[in-house]
Amino acid sequence: MRIVHLIARLNNGGPARVIEQLCQEHGRVGHESVVFTGACGPDEEDLTDQLCRVGISVVRLRHLQRRLTGWNDLLALGEIIQQLRRFRPTILHTHTAKAGFLGRMAARSLSLPCLHTYHGHVLSGYWRPAVQGMIRMSEQISARYGHCHSLSPSLVRDLSINHGIGQHRRWHTQSIPVAVPPRCLIPRERLAQQWGLSGFDPRIPTIGFLGRMVPIKDPLLFCEVVAAVHNTMPVQVIMCGDGPLRAAARQRLAALGVRHWCPGFQDTAQSLAMFDVLLMTSHNEGVPLSIIEATGSGVPVVAPSVGGIIDLDSGPALQVTTRNVERLAAATRVAIETGKNTHVIEHGRRVADYCDPVRVSLRYLGMYQQAMAS
Repeated sequence: MRIVHLIARLNNGGPARVIEQLCQEHGRVGHESVVFTGACGPDEEDLTDQLCRVGISVVRLRHLQRRLTGWNDLLALGEIIQQLRRFRPTILHTHTAKAGFLGRMAARSLSLPCLHTYHGHVLSGYWRPAVQGMIRMSEQISARYGHCHSLSPSLVRDLSINHGIGQHRRWHTQSIPVAVPPRCLIPRERLAQQWGLSGFDPRIPTIGFLGRMVPIKDPLLFCEVVAAVHNTMPVQVIMCGDGPLRAAARQRLAALGVRHWCPGFQDTAQSLAMFDVLLMTSHNEGVPLSIIEATGSGVPVVAPSVGGIIDLDSGPALQVTTRNVERLAAATRVAIETGKNTHVIEHGRRVADYCDPVRVSLRYLGMYQQAMAS
């Protein structure tokens, strides 16, 4: 099978890392994959070189951009069609909204089987009503061709029923393939030195943030939750990541009197080794890689009951609660007091097993076969 993955940009986030995992696993069983992508923004970490280092072919599309750009989008559509004709894939697998819309239009013009993955969505609560309606309509139109896939039953119900996207018989539910990173054996004190975390105390519980500091992740709510925990017990904070809200988050933590560090994006295994608990405060999520990576590494997670998180196996390693300061702070205190005990580790392994990359990647081949057969 020849598979093309189309994505607007290979920034350091869930969709790009899922594509990397799928390409590697499918390559091991004899399938050929190539990634078509646009360019990342100037403030984003680009994973293109990382994919190339592990042998994945990446084709840069000059006109494909994340934002709506009118004439440029038409040029991008022509570029996608041209590259698909050149590569002649068995199936096109699209990811993210812009690439999903243009890719499905291109696939339809070429009578090419197509599967689009909704890693999450921004179809409610993010835009003005007129813009929201246009986005929903574009998704409804593009979903008339090909098959649709999302990461959990709740996400599929929301997209198909609440937003009227896709046909029931062409919807698929399947988790993402996530490889738990090897355990980091470097002591915290040494990592703190390497990262320049002056004043870091390994004896004090550390609450961690991992990912992009953007509005949908709500790092400012993270700060308020941490402050509520800090009022009842000593804690410190490490926010691993970057984005437009990084400065605001640092200012808020400083104003709240919480000891904190923001070392930027760091190796995932090393970041998790520094955390006693991973706290998430997102407005919406698909199935976050960070939850699977953390729980599989024995780090307890506290997360809001939004998006695909609702469908994950809640328990000692993953506490899912209402998205407000009081509930998230209470769950964080429990996670810190419980610590990384046997129950947390065993439950974490079960959560991570849900996204086992070998088994899950084979199921994606099954979805491709169904898309090709209809």
